[in-house]
Amino acid sequence: MSDLTLKQYQQNIALLGQETVNAEFFNRETPVELVNEERDLILVVSGAIVQTPTVLFTGVAGEVLSALRVVKGSSNGRLWYCSSVVVGDSGLVIGITTTSASAAGATVSYMKDGEMTDSSWNWDTTKPIYCGTDGALTQTVPTSGFRQVVAVPLSPTKISIQIKEPIILL
Repeated sequence: MSDLTLKQYQQNIALLGQETVNAEFFNRETPVELVNEERDLILVVSGAIVQTPTVLFTGVAGEVLSALRVVKGSSNGRLWYCSSVVVGDSGLVIGITTTSASAAGATVSYMKDGEMTDSSWNWDTTKPIYCGTDGALTQTVPTSGFRQVVAVPLSPTKISIQIKEPIILL
């Protein structure tokens, strides 16, 4: 851990991979500290945690992928839609896409945790969000394959990604 300015912090983030940082409240010379604990990066300003940056991961699409869909990893290192009706997809969820991929082989970004907002959503804040068919986010409880909570709504248009253990449905 070392003391950095926000500008240096952002440069370090660029070296570590893609990450979004809302820096509008910080002066470019504000002293900050970068703490790296098992892939979680925490921004500390003047000794107080003021923001936990959202870490975006990137991968290679195995198929055309839309944003805001649940994806799984595979042995060939590519990302595919995870589908709750396919029992073999159980336990393979790695995140929710934040960008789309127009073709197999294209780069796609995804989040494993954190908050995500989309103005087109209208979530019921009393129900969890599941992985659905072909990676769709749904609040309809799956009745075949497996059931896996991937997020909880914080508001009708904002979710907190919280990937839980899957339950195989018999």
